[in-house]
Amino acid sequence: MFNISNGSTRAIDRVFDRMGQLHRGSPLAAIDSMFDRWEDNIRLASQPEDGIYTVYEMNPVTYQIETNENGDIIHRRLSDSEIEAIKTNKEIDSE
Repeated sequence: MFNISNGSTRAIDRVFDRMGQLHRGSPLAAIDSMFDRWEDNIRLASQPEDGIYTVYEMNPVTYQIETNENGDIIHRRLSDSEIEAIKTNKEIDSE
């Protein structure tokens, strides 16, 4: 068994009190909504609608998901000119 000092216990209690105030009285609802948001973000990142996604490292890197003739899924890094062409096509499509 582990001991938690009284100050630490009160700090944890305040966190749950605050979460309850922000999310209609239930800290479990706050945690549930947090996991729902994470699942939505993960789903979007794992399966982008148009098969193109951007990873932010030191510089943004954009990949396109493709399937080759063998059925293998390939994440191909796009060049700057390909990214510009995609942006231009999206602007034209939105008009």
